[in-house]
Amino acid sequence: HRRPAEADAEFETAIELAGVALPQVPIAAKVASAEGHRHSATARSIQAAREALAIEERADIMPALRVLAGDLIAWSWTRTGRADDAALVLAAGDELRQRLGFSGIGWGLDIRNDAWSTARDVLGPAEAAQLTTRGRTLSVAEYRALLASDRVVVPSA
Repeated sequence: HRRPAEADAEFETAIELAGVALPQVPIAAKVASAEGHRHSATARSIQAAREALAIEERADIMPALRVLAGDLIAWSWTRTGRADDAALVLAAGDELRQRLGFSGIGWGLDIRNDAWSTARDVLGPAEAAQLTTRGRTLSVAEYRALLASDRVVVPSA
């Protein structure tokens, strides 16, 4: 396994070589970078996932990686006081996976499952169910707007 900083340098080279002609390359590279920084640099992970989402929005060609980027952000949110938003994002992603007929990428599903488990533990069954129902109805624009938001959560005393 490479260290995230070493991998980032290789991702940047791939992105530079692909240019704008192959947007799937920077999308995948940014998602992989977000995963690599997930445990050690949460803000950097979220930033990379959001960069992937911005590229994907312009190209609109990688909905499976859109969902994976969302799952990575949701994973971070379950650990930083935004489990409610994480549940909305995860439910919307599950709905898109179902429509696409694509269950996901193995390592990505581990992230999704971990995020869901943590969100459900934090929220409790009733609130998790309510947010799941609401999340499944989010439009793509609402999904993207939620993932771009930086709602500040004040920890309880």
